Amino acid sequence: MSQRLLIFGDDHSPHADVAWLWINNHRWRGWHLQVITAEPVFPPRPDPDLSPDLQPWTPPNSRHPFADAGFAACEHLHSNDDPRITLSGHTSDLTVVGTRGLGHVKGLLLGSTADDLLHHPFNPVAFIRHADPARHILVGVDTSEPSRHGVEVLAGLPWVTDTTVTLLTVNNGSDAGTAVQNAVGVLSAAGAVVTPRYADGRPAQVIVQEADSCDADLIVLGTSGLIGRERHHSPSISAEVAHHTQRNVLVVPMPFQTDDTDPSSSSTTG
Repeated sequence: MSQRLLIFGDDHSPHADVAWLWINNHRWRGWHLQVITAEPVFPPRPDPDLSPDLQPWTPPNSRHPFADAGFAACEHLHSNDDPRITLSGHTSDLTVVGTRGLGHVKGLLLGSTADDLLHHPFNPVAFIRHADPARHILVGVDTSEPSRHGVEVLAGLPWVTDTTVTLLTVNNGSDAGTAVQNAVGVLSAAGAVVTPRYADGRPAQVIVQEADSCDADLIVLGTSGLIGRERHHSPSISAEVAHHTQRNVLVVPMPFQTDDTDPSSSSTTG
């Protein structure tokens, strides 16, 4: 099995400090860690579609992962590109970023790096608001491919064995029976304690309410990853949830996503 990679987007802010502590409150035995700082220069590079120009560097205040986190290696990288370009253009098994605050207005401000990654993720991205380790996780489950991939990504995290998972299906409980059974099988095999839950209502609102009700440390949602103009006029359910919850959110897009992807319709992903 190839080495797993976690990318931490570090802007040296207090919110990045929280995300860094969240990372170190989990076990990542054998994973590789890249701490990436992107500081754009002006004028910007003429072709922003080029791969990020990442260089090894020693920051003034280097991040040193806790020994208990178990990383196999840690390296610091620097880019002179826009953070949104750098973090979305670098493939990882998980990208972790902090946010600017809580709630709809202060949480993920339009135009911020976090907001851009939320609406157009190329990798699984964890948006971290608090440093508590994930012990109780709420997962949105439906019949879509993004939902299935979200379950698989969660099952591949090394600390999932320490978690209790609530699988939430909104509005299509009977239709999603097979998807729920498959999700239970995948997560149970990974070592999680899994409970299905069915509810009706407006999906984003129900997800936020259920996460509050079960005091979830983390919400996991698959997403079709809306792009271009579409993302500004048709906010995804995952984006709605991230904007309206005070909890950590892991958004998982389909791998190798392209602009002409035909996303599956769903009620708990978007």
